Amino acid sequence: MAAPMTRMSVLNCCSVFLKNIKYSKQIPPRKISQENDPTFCPPFRTFVSKWRLMSPRTYAHNDVSSGGKLQRERAAAGPTDDVRIHGDSTGASVPFRRRVEKEVWSAPDDAPVTAKTVAMKIRKEQMLNRKTEETSSSNSSEKPEQINEPDQSVANKRKEVDSKGFRTLSHQVQDLSRFQEDTVTSILFRSVIYNEGELVAIDKPYGLPSHGGPGVVHSVDSLLPLLAKKLRLQKTSPNSRLYPVHRLDKETTGVMLLAKTDNMAKRLHGMFIRHQVGKKYWVVTVGVPDPRDGTIDMPMIAREVAGKHRMGIRPDIGAVYKNLGKLGGGGGTRAVTNFRVINENGSAALVEVQPETGVKHQIRVHMALGMGCPVLGDHKYSHHDKLAPQRLPMAILQHLGIRQAKARTVPMHLHAREISLPEFLHGKNLYIATRLPSFFEQNIKRLKLKVV
Repeated sequence: MAAPMTRMSVLNCCSVFLKNIKYSKQIPPRKISQENDPTFCPPFRTFVSKWRLMSPRTYAHNDVSSGGKLQRERAAAGPTDDVRIHGDSTGASVPFRRRVEKEVWSAPDDAPVTAKTVAMKIRKEQMLNRKTEETSSSNSSEKPEQINEPDQSVANKRKEVDSKGFRTLSHQVQDLSRFQEDTVTSILFRSVIYNEGELVAIDKPYGLPSHGGPGVVHSVDSLLPLLAKKLRLQKTSPNSRLYPVHRLDKETTGVMLLAKTDNMAKRLHGMFIRHQVGKKYWVVTVGVPDPRDGTIDMPMIAREVAGKHRMGIRPDIGAVYKNLGKLGGGGGTRAVTNFRVINENGSAALVEVQPETGVKHQIRVHMALGMGCPVLGDHKYSHHDKLAPQRLPMAILQHLGIRQAKARTVPMHLHAREISLPEFLHGKNLYIATRLPSFFEQNIKRLKLKVV
């Protein structure tokens, strides 16, 4: 019976194919007006489209987007374990909202009536109503942020050039210590890039230390109660608060994790101690590391330079020279840093750094004292035996348009680009990334460094 059934199925397919050819010959030729109409669809194409929608074999075998082939490829490659969050400094949904608003404002009023145009008209009316409400409220009373935050536009224009007409870079970053507590809290609230479950991630602004100390006006730790109120955590649970999990240097920007519960804080803290958290930093170095990629494995130790506390390296040379005895012992804290050069211009380089350990100032010390390529704007580790402003090559000074006397105004270019938590979100890897700060982007463009 197998052979007759096969012949019958072949004959059925041939008959259907001949009917389709006969049906397609009956279709009238396409008119010029129909060619300009993007919504026009020939009857035969409509018939084929409907047949594909009704046929279960299409989804089971052919259509990649619907699951058949894609599921087989995923089954062969293994389950997907990645969840990527790329946050903006003003929220992850801002680029999408801006794109939608641009599409709404560019839509003509006499567009054909479709579901999309009706939705865009409604959205435009809502945007107009929101703008009128904002203008009316601003005329009646000023916002607290506008009252508390000082207007530094005139001062910044004065600081952009020095007395000799050269550029200064002190205006690129704000001095947050001059702002009131509510204003800095609002800045921190706008920097939230992830807020799901028991985890919060912020894009830490420049110049805000993680913890308080002598002479510290504002810190992330001191602002967490106010930030928790702004996130409305205390409405659902009056005892809820935010817990710091790790720290970033005062001049370091980028992803910083916070926990909403004590259990989550302990869990994340344990992951950092066990070196299970993946960290990616982007830095601009003075000079180009040689080799272009590698691993720096140099123990670090705390020491004093010119009466100031500073970290240093203590290489374990006894592992190479066996006859040194006690003199060859390292005795410092183990520190391992992986790096690769993304782009270079001869005098500076954009480098991606992935530290395996979490020693204080590890990236800054390894790049400056280990590789001889200090981070641009790092005035603490630019000299081996003294604390002084960084000396920049003439090529970098010319690209930035500054004098050596104003090199102290260059901000430090060290950015926590991404943090990854393995098997964190329902067994999937969670990646949280953020964009470069504006001063960082502006200066790498001036230095002719390309983000590849």
